[in-house]
Amino acid sequence: MNEKLRNAIEQMKKGEEEGFNAVYSETYNRVYFHAKQIMKSEEDARDLVQIVFIEAYRNIGTLQSPEAVYKWLDGITYRQGMKIFRKKKDVLLSEEAEGVF
Repeated sequence: MNEKLRNAIEQMKKGEEEGFNAVYSETYNRVYFHAKQIMKSEEDARDLVQIVFIEAYRNIGTLQSPEAVYKWLDGITYRQGMKIFRKKKDVLLSEEAEGVF
């Protein structure tokens, strides 16, 4: 891990916007690639990336070690992606069930 990212994480933990922007810049490609793998569609992947960085900002205090930031973001991406899938599945089932009954 580079020192720039480590410092950005510490700034982000202090609530500094500059730290968040640096973390975003340093990790965006990885989060986007992972989101694209999960979601398959470009639009859904972009939505997921936004959700991931919002969650990361809100929960930066749970990051135990700066070295774990990539794994931490991967976990957020996976969990939030699965939430989106479950919501879509529930909506599809509800619409199908409506016509059956």
